[in-house]
Amino acid sequence: MRACETTCPSGVQYGRLLDIGRSAVAQRTRRPAGQAALRWLLRTGLSSRLFAPALALGRVLRPLLPAVLRDHIPLARAPGAWPARPHSRRMLLLAGCVQPAMLPNINAATARVLDALGVQLVVPPHAGCCGALHQHLDDPVGAQRMARRNIDAWWPHIESGCEAILVNASGCGAHVTEYAHLLRHDPGYAERARRVSTLAKDPCEVLPALLAMRPIRQPRQRPRVTFHPPCTLQHGLKIRGAVETMLTALGCELLPYAETHLCCGAAGTCGRGARGFGRGLVRGGGFGAAGAGAASAAAGTDALSAGAFSAAAPSLAGGTGAFSAAASRAGAGFSGAAGAATISA
Repeated sequence: MRACETTCPSGVQYGRLLDIGRSAVAQRTRRPAGQAALRWLLRTGLSSRLFAPALALGRVLRPLLPAVLRDHIPLARAPGAWPARPHSRRMLLLAGCVQPAMLPNINAATARVLDALGVQLVVPPHAGCCGALHQHLDDPVGAQRMARRNIDAWWPHIESGCEAILVNASGCGAHVTEYAHLLRHDPGYAERARRVSTLAKDPCEVLPALLAMRPIRQPRQRPRVTFHPPCTLQHGLKIRGAVETMLTALGCELLPYAETHLCCGAAGTCGRGARGFGRGLVRGGGFGAAGAGAASAAAGTDALSAGAFSAAAPSLAGGTGAFSAAASRAGAGFSGAAGAATISA
C-alpha cells in the first residue's frame, strides 16, 4: 500500500490511512483466536529481550525443524569488531529489536564504515524497538510508548551534538520518521518527536557527503553485484537510486535487476501471517534474471526479510550471507571488508 504513495498524484498518505483502518478493525471486530495469538506473539516476541536467546536455540535445533520454521532462521554471522576510536563527529544508531540477533554484522559494518569516515556511532542502551511492530499489529498505544522511550534515550545525545539518527532497517527508519505524527497530540513529546523525525536517516542519505571527503581506492577487479531496494526505502522513505549510485562509485559492477519495484516477499510481519502471499511475491520477482550472474547479491531488505531471502533463490550467492557480502544495506555494504573498495581514513 505504501507503494501507492510514490505514484499518487494527489500525495495521499496511504500508510496513515491504513493506521486508521487498523484501529477501526481492532475496535469493531474480533479476530479468530489463532490470528489474535499470532499477532500478539509477533509484536511481543520479536521486540522482547528473549528473542535473541530464542533465536540461538532455534539455530541449534534448525536441522530438525520443518521447512516452514527453518526458512525463517538465518545462520549465525559473526558481527566483527565494533570500532572503539572516539571522533568529534557523532551519530546515533538505532540497533533495533530483531536485527542485532538475526544479522548483527550489519550494524557492526555500519559502525566500521562510519569510523573510517571520521564519525563515531553511538548506541544508547535504553533505546530499543522502534515500535513499528506494535503499530502494525493492533497496539498503537504500545508503539507510542516505545517512541517515547527511544526519544528519552536519544535526547541527551541530540542535545550534545549528535548529527543524525541512522537506521539500517528501512522499515524501522520509515516508522521513526513518523514519530512526529504519532506523538503530535502529546504536549510533553511533540516538539522533541518532530526533531527526532527530522534527524532520522537511512545510511545512504549521509554516506555520499562523507565519502566525498575521503579518497577511495578502487578494487583491481570490479565485484559484480545486484541490488534489491526494499519497499520501505523506495516508498516509505522515498529514496531511490542512492544505494546503486554509491555501489557504482565504490567500484562495483551493478547488474540490472528486474522489477525492482516489487516486494521481496517478506513484507515485514506479513510474511509470517500470510505465508502464501509472501511466497508468491518471491516467486514473481526478478531474483534470477540478473542476480544469477552476480558475484554477490546486494539484498537491501530489512532485518525481518532474512527468512524470505534465504528461501527465495539459491542462485543468489551466499543466501542470507548476501546481507553483508556486498551491500545488505548502505552501511553494511560500504565496509572495506566487503571487498569493493577501501576507504582511506
